[in-house]
Parts: sequence; structure tokens; C-alpha cells
Amino acid sequence: MINITILKKCFVVGMVLCGIFLSPVYAEENQQQNQNDLASDKVKQREELQKKWQALSPSRQAELQKRFREFKQLPPEERTQLMQKFRRFQQLSPARQERLRENQKRWRDMPPGQKMELRNRFESFQKLPPEQRKAIRERAMRKKEMRDKMQERSDRPKRRHRERRLEHDAPAQ
Repeated sequence: MINITILKKCFVVGMVLCGIFLSPVYAEENQQQNQNDLASDKVKQREELQKKWQALSPSRQAELQKRFREFKQLPPEERTQLMQKFRRFQQLSPARQERLRENQKRWRDMPPGQKMELRNRFESFQKLPPEQRKAIRERAMRKKEMRDKMQERSDRPKRRHRERRLEHDAPAQ
């Protein structure tokens, strides 16, 4: 079962990432105004980001520009929240960041009907009393632990077989 909260957070993080990545485009529009105010390290950073921007395909640039415009249209308090979430995202371990990216991709690739169903289930879940939500979360965690154990068990024979093969194939010394 896909955790809708994580998917929503992934979407938000994606929006923030787009906003952050597109900031050089916005800065370029205001380059004359800001050029005198920027320190040399900021100028270098912008140049690096512009090089990365130029390396993107035109379709990717268009998508990021669209996301950046959406970000700039958000109320200031929402932009601030997104920036805070982005900073927290940057502090996550690389493995956790990757899981969030995978969840975001899974959400993005999901058919609209399935997204709607998940949104409805999430709204229903949110309306439940806290005790019921806690019980559901605990049950889901137990199921996940069971799946992980089953996966580990199924991996053991493969590992043993691989180790035996390596021992057998190793040259005698």
C-alpha cells in the first residue's frame, strides 16, 4: 500500500526542487538589479547553475520554468514552508532521499483514477479517530516487517548458493 502522506510530501519536495533549480532563471531576469549586490561566490554559483540549466533539454527547461512560475504564484507563507521542507529534504540520508524520489516517480506515473482513489482513501483515513489511525499504522508496519522478513528469507538461499558457487569456482591454492 502506498503511503499517501509520503507521496504528497514527495510532490511538495519536487515542487520545491523545481523552484530552487529555477531560481537562476529568475535571477537572470533581474540580473542588472542584483549584479552589483552579489558577492563573487554567488556569481560563480549562478554561473554553475546556468551551465547546468543550459545542459538540460528544452522540454525539461520548459517543465522547470512552469514549476517555477507555479512556485512564485504561491502565497509567501507556502513558499516559506516549501523552502523549509526542501532544507529538511537536503538533510536526509541519500537512501531516504532516493526512496522519496522513487515514491514521487511512482505517484507521477500513476493513472489519474488510482490517484483519485488514493486521495479519497487518505481523506477517509484522516477523518478517523486518532486511535483507529494509530492501529492502522501499526498494522501496516507489522505487515511491512513481515514482508521484509519474507524477502530476507528468500534472499538467504540465493546468497548461500552464490557463496558455494564462488567457493567451488575459486582456484585451489
